[in-house]
Amino acid sequence: MARYRGSSIARCESRRLNFDRGEKADLYAEAGVLDYWVVDCTRKCIEVSRDPQLGQYKTIHLYRGEDLVRPLHFPDVVLWPADLFNRS
Repeated sequence: MARYRGSSIARCESRRLNFDRGEKADLYAEAGVLDYWVVDCTRKCIEVSRDPQLGQYKTIHLYRGEDLVRPLHFPDVVLWPADLFNRS
C-alpha cells in the first residue's frame, strides 16, 4: 500500500460524516496519512485525527470556537474553528 507520510487531508461534508470518521479514516490511517481533519459543519467543530497505527488513528481531538488548531506540517499556520463558522 502507498504511504503518504507527511500528508494532510481535510474533509468537509455533513452528509457523510459517519463514513468520513469510520471507514475512510481507517483507510487514511492505513495509508499513513499523519494529519486527517474532518470539518463538522453541523456541530461547528474540527475533528483532528493523528498518530496512525495499525490502520486506525490513536489520537483524535475535537476543536471548537476559539480553540487553536495547527496543521502538523505547517505549524506557523493557525486556524480557529470560529473563523470557519462565524462568517455572515
